[in-house]
Amino acid sequence: LLNFRFKTVIKNRYNNSKNNEDYATMIFFRGHSIVNNQCYIYLEPDANWDALLRFYTYFPNFIFNLNNNAFMLLYNICFLARQNCERIKGNGCFRIKMSTVQSKLGLPDIQDSKNPTTQIIEPIENAISEIEEYQAKINTETDYIKITPILHDKYSYRSYLENGYLEIEIAGKYAE
Repeated sequence: LLNFRFKTVIKNRYNNSKNNEDYATMIFFRGHSIVNNQCYIYLEPDANWDALLRFYTYFPNFIFNLNNNAFMLLYNICFLARQNCERIKGNGCFRIKMSTVQSKLGLPDIQDSKNPTTQIIEPIENAISEIEEYQAKINTETDYIKITPILHDKYSYRSYLENGYLEIEIAGKYAE
C-alpha cells in the first residue's frame, strides 16, 4: 500500500443532486525495505498528512495484554478521545453513555438477556477494573486514563444503561 485514492463528490444541498465527481490519488509512502528483519517505511515528506492524522490514535502499551472486553473498552475510549479533543482540552474529560459501552462491547440488549447483571453489568465493570489494574502497575501520575462510572440508579438495568455514563479523564501523552 503506497497510496490512497480519494473520491470527492460535490452535491447540491437543496436537492441532493451530484454536481461534480472527482478522484485524487495521494502518495504517502515512497517505498519500503527489510533489513535485518526490520521493516522500514519511507514517507513522502511533501504529503499532506492531515488527512491521515485525523484517524491516528495513541493506545497505551498494555492494551494488548487485556482481555477482549477490556481491550474493546479501552480501544473505544482512545478512539472517542480522538474525536473529543476539544472537549478534553476544555474540560479535561468527556463522557460515554453506558448504552454505547454496551453496544461497543457487543453485549446483549436488556430484553435479550436472561440475566442482565452477569451478561451486561459485570462485563462492563470487570473491563473497567482490569484497565485500572494495569494502569496501577504502570504507576504513572502524569500519563493516565481515569474511568469513573456515574450511575443514577444501579438497581434498575434500564436506568443503568440509559442514564449512566463513564466519565473519561485523560492526561499526559494520552491527551496529546
